[in-house]
Amino acid sequence: MGQGRSCPDVRLVQLWLPIQSVEADVHEQIGGIVYVKVGLQQCQRSLLSHQYHMLFRRSLQFGDYKIIGQMLSLALLQGGVRPSFLSVRLYALLCRQQTGPVSVEEVSDWELRQHLDKIKSAEDLEEAQRAIGEASAALCSLACASSLADMEGRQALIEQAARAHVEGCIKPALDQFWIERPELWPFTDPYWAIYWPGGQALSRYILDNPGVCRGRAVLDLGSGCGASSIAAKLCYAAHVVANDLDPVSAVVTRLNCELNNVEPPVCVTDDLIGSDPAGFDLILLGDMFYDETLANRLYRWLDRCIETHGTKVLIGDPGRALFEGHDIRKLLHHVAQYELPESVREENYGLISSHVWCYQSKF
Repeated sequence: MGQGRSCPDVRLVQLWLPIQSVEADVHEQIGGIVYVKVGLQQCQRSLLSHQYHMLFRRSLQFGDYKIIGQMLSLALLQGGVRPSFLSVRLYALLCRQQTGPVSVEEVSDWELRQHLDKIKSAEDLEEAQRAIGEASAALCSLACASSLADMEGRQALIEQAARAHVEGCIKPALDQFWIERPELWPFTDPYWAIYWPGGQALSRYILDNPGVCRGRAVLDLGSGCGASSIAAKLCYAAHVVANDLDPVSAVVTRLNCELNNVEPPVCVTDDLIGSDPAGFDLILLGDMFYDETLANRLYRWLDRCIETHGTKVLIGDPGRALFEGHDIRKLLHHVAQYELPESVREENYGLISSHVWCYQSKF
């Protein structure tokens, strides 16, 4: 039994959701893993993916996940990934670093970029003036000069137009990012963003007892950030399915698998409670007994899984009142107890330990 030991750390990315509210400590309340790879999925088929990969690798190297999370959140708030939201310039602005002149390569508007390239490649003043004339509508909309006195002013005009375009894309997003009302945030509550105490105990138990998962087909139900799935993968489970209704959970699980150097599990967002579990040897549940209706559904389904298929079930829970008072509690065998870190105790109303229970008398 794991009496007295602390809970694990499977490595998890730590970021903050960029939501503003009147409460100054809102970031601390909902801290966790952020929507980092959502943007990557949306832009994989575009020419931007290599740029995002570069920024993402940089975030892994230097640990500045918060900045990458902010960049992608800006993109999501604006309805999709756009070039300026995955730019090194935005990265520098969020890091409060000085930025240099804007280059034509940063301009995401293809037509404007073509105009600026044509001005840049002009061989003489007459050719440059013709190119500027063709671009006059775009330049006027950016409040830029629409003529040249000599070729020496060409580069300044190009930089002025490029900067006006790029900053025009970024500033409205930054403004919305800092002042938008929290109730307009377009995503559901990020339950996947917290390393819940039951999941911590479950992960620690698996890592301490690798034979539990070795060679087995494992279902991690309510997988959240994917910690238990990662622990099962690290302990040589033959097949792992991470199941959570929130599709962002699947994104975060893949990110955390990358951080832990394991192949991601199969991620499923359908409601599997009530389904046929014939393909699984082991079901993992961490922190799932927080709602009475859900607890009753789980109780009936798990009971059927064990009776019909002999499925083994491990449950992680820190001793919540609903779990302790539920009928399922009488059928469980206690296998491990772990002390919770001080910070986790504070976040969970003073609960000091977390436990692992087995639905069978022998494992």
